[in-house]
Amino acid sequence: MRCAVLDDDAGERLRAWIETRTGLVTSWEDQPETYTPDDYIHLRMGPMVRVGQDGIRYTHDPSKPAGQDMIPTVVGQREFVLTVEVRAWSQELSVAAEVPLSKLELALQLPSFQQLCLDLNLGLITTGPIMQTDAVVDERVQSRAAMDIRFATSIHLTDADEGQSYIATAEVETTLQGGVGGDIVTNDLVGDV
Repeated sequence: MRCAVLDDDAGERLRAWIETRTGLVTSWEDQPETYTPDDYIHLRMGPMVRVGQDGIRYTHDPSKPAGQDMIPTVVGQREFVLTVEVRAWSQELSVAAEVPLSKLELALQLPSFQQLCLDLNLGLITTGPIMQTDAVVDERVQSRAAMDIRFATSIHLTDADEGQSYIATAEVETTLQGGVGGDIVTNDLVGDV
């Protein structure tokens, strides 16, 4: 599983939830696999796409020396696609690969999946259509179907070694021109910005 937004634990939890909901052996496509004569599921991570522009936020760390006490954190949003492909050995309509995917698509609305998304910092955006992707395996046609699930997530990167200084106070002078009685000048002192 190659995706910067899912660590091994998150990937395992997502895989386990899908396996539990479908009742089919589920594995990541790029992980070592063993032959199974039963129906099974392969999971594949698609590319991660940045949404909008990343921003930067600062937090104050009083333990750092002056000039290095504002710690930057880069924050942003990403979207990625998880492809779920079911591979079944029967072409009978009641057990073809499309059947468990149809049930899985409905299960994405269950509270257990919503809680999993919350725990893993994921937002379900949409599911793609269920596509038939049959293939010839060992001179037999294997029933295959795939569905894309699009997720959103937030990312952040904090680097305490790139601390910055900050301005404690600033003196601001405001000039308003063109008033009825002539120019008006107001001086204000703004503290602790």
